Amino acid sequence: MRKLTAIMFTDMVGYTKLMQEDEHRAKSVRDRHRAVLRTSIEKHHGEIIQFYGDGTLSIFGSAVEGVAAAVEIQRQLQQEPPIPVRIGLHIGDIIHDQDGVYGDGVNVAARVQGKAAPGSVVISGKVYDEVKNHPEFPVAELGKFELKNVKRPIRLFAIAAPGLEVPDKSAMQGSKDAPKRTIAVLPFVNMSADPENEHFSDGITEELINALTKVEGLQVTARTSSFAFKGRNEDVRKIGKELGVSAVLEGSVRKVGNRVRITAQLVDTRDGYHIFSQAYDAVLEDVFETQDKISLAIVDELRATLPGTQRQAQVLVQRPTKNAAAYDLYLKGLFNWKKGAPDTALQAIDHFQEAIELDPEFALAYSGMAGCFTFLGAIGHMPCGVAYPQAKKAAQCAIELNPGIAESHVALGLVRLFYSWNLPAARSALDRAMAINPGLADVHHAYGLYLMAAGDMDELVKSAEAAQALDPLSLHMNEHLGRAYVAAGRHQDAIAQFDRTLELDPEFRAAVEGKGIAYMEMGDIETAIEQFERFRELTPQPQGGVAPLAHAHARAGNMDTARELLEELKLRERNEPHMSLDLDFAVVYAGMGMIDEAFERLERAMEERLGGIIFLKHAVVFEPLRQDARFGVLMERIGLGA
Repeated sequence: MRKLTAIMFTDMVGYTKLMQEDEHRAKSVRDRHRAVLRTSIEKHHGEIIQFYGDGTLSIFGSAVEGVAAAVEIQRQLQQEPPIPVRIGLHIGDIIHDQDGVYGDGVNVAARVQGKAAPGSVVISGKVYDEVKNHPEFPVAELGKFELKNVKRPIRLFAIAAPGLEVPDKSAMQGSKDAPKRTIAVLPFVNMSADPENEHFSDGITEELINALTKVEGLQVTARTSSFAFKGRNEDVRKIGKELGVSAVLEGSVRKVGNRVRITAQLVDTRDGYHIFSQAYDAVLEDVFETQDKISLAIVDELRATLPGTQRQAQVLVQRPTKNAAAYDLYLKGLFNWKKGAPDTALQAIDHFQEAIELDPEFALAYSGMAGCFTFLGAIGHMPCGVAYPQAKKAAQCAIELNPGIAESHVALGLVRLFYSWNLPAARSALDRAMAINPGLADVHHAYGLYLMAAGDMDELVKSAEAAQALDPLSLHMNEHLGRAYVAAGRHQDAIAQFDRTLELDPEFRAAVEGKGIAYMEMGDIETAIEQFERFRELTPQPQGGVAPLAHAHARAGNMDTARELLEELKLRERNEPHMSLDLDFAVVYAGMGMIDEAFERLERAMEERLGGIIFLKHAVVFEPLRQDARFGVLMERIGLGA
């Protein structure tokens, strides 16, 4: 149900750090915080939709009631001992269903809350219009702000009632364009006697990458690009040029029994000069504190040598579990998942499950499991009806235990996109991931998939370019950027980008296929056929890769060849009954003008809930179907209607 609503986000400041220092006190603070919110929101006829661990999302039928509740909450929480909370309100359209509350209004309200200071209530211009004639709510104008993923600048105001803080305007304006500094964390070398400890050294590297992505003003190269240098003895100056970074962190890990020694060197890529070098000794249970020390030392050094990087007050590496054996199993799962193969993803799920059995509150293990199931469903290695519900369940468990893990929200967003076909709900989850950690390439990539389905091509290009900048050597991020250029009609840019991808790996067939689609959209069918022939050669299955080639031949008028290729596709369907090829058939039939057969296959794809159908509306290969009334009906059923 869609309705216009006043939306309020709250966020408790410093809760994560308090949990690190004193769990008992943190839980006491959380309980008082929640009790005040429940009482005040209920008193003013609001509804708490969701608790986010240290924050809430609430809705009100009246903006005046929402502001009254916010003011009362701040005054209650400023009584001794005070609890610092940020509150933001906006009025907008929302959709409320079994997946929660989502819509543009929710996204804007979350961004407004992000501009608030502890003890303040910040409201959008729409809320101000509702309360400006209420003298009990004096306001201070803060100015216009560009909020992330919000198309137009938003006027913001602060409630200036007695006892409430008013954010400093100059600080708010000055924080939005902080310069980016760049760093790559190279894979730490496993110096242990046992090569089986490779998963541990890789895990330490990954945790450091994730920690540094949380530092405002610091751009961190993603894992894929950093790990491209694993086992290579390259000059750091060359690495700096390839990755476009001004510093690299390298080091080693030696694990003997319960003891760990980590060495770390921060190197300036301009001249190869060591900015700092340090060795850290720890027992396994304290390895998280050691990672945090390394991360904060890097921040301090970069603050001195690369002005603009801000020192963080919070803990960068949280202790995800108190069980050392569970953590080791989690790292084994991560090690296998990152290999990117179906069989290793299944092994990873087993490791994550074992970790959860040792620690049922291990949020990262649930998050890893969600990622694996999403991956297996997306590549067709596991039936969608099995993989995606499992991914959703694991992601929701992770979010309930720790709502601050961006990857969990990404997994949930992709399930909502590819399985539920619920674009607004998918965007809500991905917006949350983006707010938590905008420095992750995977967040931008997932957001780009949503934008591609939604048809927002300008924003798609921006998102894809951001993902590629964060992970410049990733084949998938480079190919995704090429697809974004195709979707935006920038065909020459697309071809150039696919060529850059193929320079990284000449046999990366997804880029070859993308290049063929770009030529086909340009009307150069003969060159497209050449590319699709190459795509077919690179496909390992004997009858694989024929769908785009058959479509192109049909478009070129080579119907005999198209029919021969169609027979090969039918043979593959008989030989591989476990594979769902309905979308492949629909592509071929659309090219051949066999419209009824194409719609029959699309109906079957919908029944199987194949994820790729979400891109149907904007795919050039389905252009011949768009004038048929059945196409509009299909779009409505998928949630992609006008």
